[in-house]
Amino acid sequence: MIVLDGVVYYAGRSNDPVPELNLLIGNENGDPFQARTTNNEGYFKFEKLMPGTYQLFVDLINSSIDNTNAPFVELNENTTIQVFLYEDSLSLVMPITGLNQNLFQSEYSISFYPNPTNDYIWLEVDSQNTGIFTAKVFNTIGQCIKTIFENKTLHPGKFKRVIHISEVPTGIYFLEVHNEMKKTVYKIIKH
Repeated sequence: MIVLDGVVYYAGRSNDPVPELNLLIGNENGDPFQARTTNNEGYFKFEKLMPGTYQLFVDLINSSIDNTNAPFVELNENTTIQVFLYEDSLSLVMPITGLNQNLFQSEYSISFYPNPTNDYIWLEVDSQNTGIFTAKVFNTIGQCIKTIFENKTLHPGKFKRVIHISEVPTGIYFLEVHNEMKKTVYKIIKH
């Protein structure tokens, strides 16, 4: 079974999450079958989904949202997305794949564990080529709460670093790692 989760923000105000927004997920024909309400941080989570194509709707009474143009999302694995709420529509941005998984790219691969965690996470970057890397942790409203390394030259091979997060509150965070060519984002769950 697959999980689709993410955070809804007001369009044009990426630091402002949308709390208490009713969302519906429907099949590719537009038939809704699950409903969720975003929490105070704009976070939502649909669970027990099968691989396939889905539509994401806003359930707003007397609103100007046009659900006839609801965005589609293709799910083959656990996926985390960012959603922006416009006056008349929803927009899905930056699908982030790989909950508790390694995401392999041609230039590098990332491993991190344990996740969920309480105090720390081990981050391992396995680079095939020399590159300049940056790794940061963001909260659900897009604020950088920790810079792990910035503009660090990594040579081919494995680079390992511990990320201490015991001081951050319980919740959902995002680990962003990028080099000159690619950016990957992973969800971290802090207990």
